[in-house]
Amino acid sequence: MSRISLHMANGGTQRSSKVDQVLNEYEGTSIEKAEGLAYSPDQNFSGAPSLSPLTTQSIQGTLVDETFKSRALWLWPRLNKTKMNNNLSHEATVVKSLGSPVDPFFSEGGVNAFSEAEFDRITTRAKFISENIEVPDTAAIIRGGLDGNNSALETRTRLGIKNMLGFMERWLIEGDSDVSTLQIDGFRKGVLARGVVVDLKGRAPNSEDIENVVGELQADGRHAMDLEAFTDPRVKRVLTTLDAASGRYPKDRGGVVSRIGGPSDVILTTETGEAPVYSMQLIGMQDSYAAAGLGDGKPTVAASGVAAVSADALSRFSATDVGEYDYVVVPVGDKGVGAPIAYSAVTIGSGEKAVFTLADAAVSATKNTTGMVRYYRLYRTEADGTLTGYIGQFTRAAFGVNTTITDLNVRRPFKRPIFIGEFNTDTVEWLQVQDMIRRPLAQTQTSIPFMLQVWGNLFFKQAQKWAIIDNCAIKA
Repeated sequence: MSRISLHMANGGTQRSSKVDQVLNEYEGTSIEKAEGLAYSPDQNFSGAPSLSPLTTQSIQGTLVDETFKSRALWLWPRLNKTKMNNNLSHEATVVKSLGSPVDPFFSEGGVNAFSEAEFDRITTRAKFISENIEVPDTAAIIRGGLDGNNSALETRTRLGIKNMLGFMERWLIEGDSDVSTLQIDGFRKGVLARGVVVDLKGRAPNSEDIENVVGELQADGRHAMDLEAFTDPRVKRVLTTLDAASGRYPKDRGGVVSRIGGPSDVILTTETGEAPVYSMQLIGMQDSYAAAGLGDGKPTVAASGVAAVSADALSRFSATDVGEYDYVVVPVGDKGVGAPIAYSAVTIGSGEKAVFTLADAAVSATKNTTGMVRYYRLYRTEADGTLTGYIGQFTRAAFGVNTTITDLNVRRPFKRPIFIGEFNTDTVEWLQVQDMIRRPLAQTQTSIPFMLQVWGNLFFKQAQKWAIIDNCAIKA
């Protein structure tokens, strides 16, 4: 097994002079420079346009520019981008197993055994992602001066892209098309299905946890070498604490660079290379929800009875988890997010589970209608706690059937994952249909509505080269 240690990188990752030049010269040509430096798809998208009056047009170049300039993103810029060439479905043949090692020696006139590799044929489908925007001041559409020479249309376009990418960072982690067919399939789903999974059950990570995971990823048949890691900044702080406790310090304290989405100052060191640890602020769903729901067509769903508690062999509630728990369920539909449904507190013992029933048999299942429900988000307190945190999303049952949600303590509130793996086009990539576009919507009042739209999906081709260390405490 590979030996691993944590140490602080000397000076972090330094920018090249060319990148500094780009950052200092944001005047027209910086978009084109950014496209070459920060966003290099395998198949080229269109170049950066000048944002014209409101017509249907490609704004892929503006997406490139905003991706490059953002200091709040890490995962999205790291993904290789591949164009799907007008085909909403995409398939690939990937290595499932490289086969077992065989003895290379054989007798004269004979032949040694074959190592039989296994392959999978996997597919994915593009999803529709948009940001709808209104500019209420029609005069500002063509008049500059809001921020230099930009019109309101250009300003709102750039801010809209930033907002969309912020949500994308979250869904790149949490998305699951099995919960809602509209969602992309995120890292959590991909890694849990075929990757290395370690559950810390709420405790802080240590160097041995990481050593074991990296050793597994580098084991025969996986061959993951160029590893990178990302996690919540508070979990990263725990790794930094391990660093200091072990006596490993940066050689040049003044040169260490650390910021959200930026160069890493903590590095996992193995025999085969180094894996920088990056901070992600938006790792999974937020722990908060709107008290009255959101949207004009938000769904209304009633709880059915109280949570039922019973024994289950798959339960991850242990003796240290025994206590009283409060649960909240939030329905999510096409026209809004419903008000939270609070359940009475229940006491859960070791080896038990909590089961909830939602009386949604009469709730609309027709897409794009008021009150429609697609799936549910579940929030829970810690044992004997008062604050609720997000622990997962669950698909809605068929129309006419009440939905049942079961909590086995697989995910814990206020705990965060560490993802470790290899970024390349053979492992994971972002597939996109055509350029990102901006197009006008029907104008029904004095404001000007328009849409920013992307068709794409995250495509995990070799999740076995990735690992998740789940349910990490955010402090030591």
